[in-house]
Amino acid sequence: MEELYYYTQTYITTWKDKDNVIISMWHCEDPDNDIPEQVGVVELSVCRRGEHQDEVLVWNLYVDEPHRQNGLARRLLDEAHKTAKHLGAKTAVLEWSLRESPHWVFDWYTRQGYDEKEIGNGYALMKKDI
Repeated sequence: MEELYYYTQTYITTWKDKDNVIISMWHCEDPDNDIPEQVGVVELSVCRRGEHQDEVLVWNLYVDEPHRQNGLARRLLDEAHKTAKHLGAKTAVLEWSLRESPHWVFDWYTRQGYDEKEIGNGYALMKKDI
């Protein structure tokens, strides 16, 4: 699979003092003949007011299994950070749950620059300056 045939699309809407963003990763073998297939997604919300002003909550990062190990999750997360920064966010936050995700996911976010801020009952709040 060639890098050239992966691309992202970004959808932004504002609702209740938040910019809500969905970034989709698409793939096709032959851009001239194939219908693109959605193979990944990341969602985020940038808070405009209140206690969490200028923070972005990153959630629902997912890449379909056949397309994993190609750096697509990192590309989606990088695009999420870039978009959030463009929308005025200074800090990215996410929650990690042992009940919902294996520990390697926690380790992956740590390698992406996220620091564990709180942990308890199988949950962690992770933050990163962007």
